[in-house]
Amino acid sequence: GVRQVIDSPIIQTQLAAYFPQTFKSSKSAKAVAAICHGVLGLSEAKGPDGKSVLYDVTTTALPGKMEQGIFWATRAVLGDYYKTYEAGSESVEAAVRGRMREPESQYKSSLTGSPFVVADEKYNYLSGRFPPDAQLLTEKAIKLVRDIVK
Repeated sequence: GVRQVIDSPIIQTQLAAYFPQTFKSSKSAKAVAAICHGVLGLSEAKGPDGKSVLYDVTTTALPGKMEQGIFWATRAVLGDYYKTYEAGSESVEAAVRGRMREPESQYKSSLTGSPFVVADEKYNYLSGRFPPDAQLLTEKAIKLVRDIVK
């Protein structure tokens, strides 16, 4: 499941090594895109300073209100399936915000059903909230990579 990826020290180390390469002014700039719990995985990756790689980044992730809504709507049948770390645990949004320097200005959200993707200004980094954002996120990621390799 997703927890094995989020909690993996190996994956966290790899993400922490890769993410700085997405800095836009880097000579060999790379790109990264994350959606839903993938943003949580990135937020768990820590740089040499011990801070999350998303500490100074603008991002979105699965909104807490959406996570709680689907959790309570399906709990009788699916149990804790829609909670990353069981009922009562921190939401994806709260966890990501907790690793940011200025969450009020860095974290972007939308509770609409319309596709919503956030592009950071300093890094070649894109983020989406949940599966309905996937197509737009993919389209923007393809364009971003094409722009980088020009």
